[in-house]
Amino acid sequence: FQRAAAGLRPQALVRDIADKRTRLNELAGRVDAAERRALRDKQRHLEQVAARLSGLDPKSVLKRGFSIVRGPDGAIARGAAALGAGDVVEMEFADGKRSATVRDGAASSGGDESAKRKPDAKREKKTAKRSDQQGALF
Repeated sequence: FQRAAAGLRPQALVRDIADKRTRLNELAGRVDAAERRALRDKQRHLEQVAARLSGLDPKSVLKRGFSIVRGPDGAIARGAAALGAGDVVEMEFADGKRSATVRDGAASSGGDESAKRKPDAKREKKTAKRSDQQGALF
C-alpha cells in the first residue's frame, strides 16, 4: 500500500486530471462536430427523397397539363376501353374538377390520332420546297 501511495503525488495527480480533462474536451468537440455533420447529411438526404416524392405526386403531373379521369364507379379510367357511351366521368385538373358525359363509347384501336389529322399548310410548303431541286427566289 505504501508503494502505491508513494506514486500518488498531488502534483502528478493534478497534472494527470488536467490532461484527461483536456482530452475529454477534445473528444467532446469531435463528437459535436460529427453529430452536426451527420445531421446535415440526413437533412440533405431527406430533402432529396422529398423532391423525388414530389415528382411522383399526381398533383405535380396535373400541373404539367394532364388530367385524371374517373369513371362512374370512381375508379381511375386507365384507357378509353374502360368507358362507354353515356358514362358520366369526373376529370381532375390541377386547378379543379369537372364532370362530363362520354358521347362516343368506341375505343380507339391504338392508332395515333395525329396521323389522322390533315397536315398543316406550313409543313406542306416545306415539303414542296424540298421536293424541287432548285427553289424559286421570288
